[in-house]
Amino acid sequence: MKTLFLSTLITLFILCSGYAQIGNYRVEEMNISETTSAKPFTITNIQQQSGELWLWISAGNISNVAGLLSRGAFETQSSLGEDISTPALSLWKRVSCTDAEKIKKWSSDLRYSASLSADCTVTSTQYYFRTPVILGNGRDFGIGLSPDFLWLIERR
Repeated sequence: MKTLFLSTLITLFILCSGYAQIGNYRVEEMNISETTSAKPFTITNIQQQSGELWLWISAGNISNVAGLLSRGAFETQSSLGEDISTPALSLWKRVSCTDAEKIKKWSSDLRYSASLSADCTVTSTQYYFRTPVILGNGRDFGIGLSPDFLWLIERR
């Protein structure tokens, strides 16, 4: 991304970075080398679904991630050359049970409100961000948590 948002972060700070190749996507996670803050999440999987980008995450404290999102602490940006947008980001939760699978957007009070049947035994819980972005053909996407963290995603 060649934007003011990213260039400012990169210019002002010395960043430690690491990247992961997740399928056809490259994810670069950057943080300020002097930060004492714990990284709030790591992107573990990426999917394109019905015109949206789904970023599956692992987080030590998902309530913290939800709180940061509800306070507007995450900045998003998608770019294709000079075409820059700031798409919305929402947090979702998928609960798999022995008898069903429930998918629900987190409510504003951060509680998971989908009812599960009484005989449901939860087998897994996953969290993911959804944003109306389609990557490819030079378009990329970034999430910033100023001043400490930056996640860049591009399709390879």
